[in-house]
Amino acid sequence: MPVRVEKKGPVTTVILDRPEVRNAVDRVHADALADVFRAFEADDDAHVAVLFGDGGNFCAGADLKALAAGAPNRVESSGDALIAVLEREFAAARARGNEGLMVKDPRSPYRPGRRGMEWLKVKRPLRTLDVVVTAVEWGHGKRRGVLSDYTFAIRDGDRLLNIGKAYSGLTDKEIAEMTKYFLEHTIQDYGRVRTVVPDTVIEVAFDQIQPSDRHESGYAMRFPRIARLRPDKPVSEIDTLETVRQIAGR
Repeated sequence: MPVRVEKKGPVTTVILDRPEVRNAVDRVHADALADVFRAFEADDDAHVAVLFGDGGNFCAGADLKALAAGAPNRVESSGDALIAVLEREFAAARARGNEGLMVKDPRSPYRPGRRGMEWLKVKRPLRTLDVVVTAVEWGHGKRRGVLSDYTFAIRDGDRLLNIGKAYSGLTDKEIAEMTKYFLEHTIQDYGRVRTVVPDTVIEVAFDQIQPSDRHESGYAMRFPRIARLRPDKPVSEIDTLETVRQIAGR
């Protein structure tokens, strides 16, 4: 087996078993990792996944010898076949702990610190949470005259605990409408920042949740962005601290 899986209660341990090459990943192992993590996502009893490298090394990255031997990760497909390949490669990248994919023009030279349009980063949110806005802030630049930065919270029983702040994702029209609403529903004005009545639910996408002392919840989102307004959802149905702990794996 290119990848071993061990289960103990809600914890799934995925083991890279190629110690002879410091657990470098070739195409076969990338496919195996993708299959394992798809199965993990589909298992309601599996809450935590741990990726482990056997033999004292975690993972040396891509298997360069396999690439040189004629097993490159070059995509020749198009249309639906290309989408299927990218889905598989994206799943394998996330399984390795990467944020996403780097799509590169094979004709482009390597220039340290510069990508431009020849190197494109492809990422996808891990998932979304429904949260409630607790504070807003005046924006910068072209948005300096509107309340465009939203601090938001999750539920913990009857308490609301802040978990992050986002300032992208809404249209200019939506931001203008919400600015008027928040001005009319301000609890306390501190100048640049104001607390507001916590009755506006939004859906926020993110790449990762990690422990943080910055927010009352004890967690912070990595790269949060507003997916949409949720006027259809009451505050009583927003996501909870328990859900956040499950996502964070602790």
